[in-house]
Amino acid sequence: MARWSDCYLLQDVSLRRGALQSSGVYELGFVRRIRGSVENQFTPLYIGRAKVLYQRLFSYISPRCHNEFIRLQYETGHLLIWYHTFKTINYAESEARMQNRLGVGRGGYYQWNKRLEFLRRSDELM
Repeated sequence: MARWSDCYLLQDVSLRRGALQSSGVYELGFVRRIRGSVENQFTPLYIGRAKVLYQRLFSYISPRCHNEFIRLQYETGHLLIWYHTFKTINYAESEARMQNRLGVGRGGYYQWNKRLEFLRRSDELM
């Protein structure tokens, strides 16, 4: 069973380049301190998949980011986007199942995703 990694700042993704050279699923979001606790809580707002996690995560650190919600965070100076990953060769299936189970867009768990990803037959063969 795949396990989520610890959370890391997206702007520091270059520091983990070697650990992110595999395929998998990632979530982007925010971390907040739980009041009265030493623990932090990660709140994901976006889920994605990648054949090479590092390349995909690095693509979000840009004012030209394809996702308008993430781009807005950078444009307004909010650079505290966090991520975590789990490595899997079944990344397309894993992402699609999580999106379908938890929902996307307004009212869904993954509010920064615009559409559901569906498992295609070609993805099953990868």
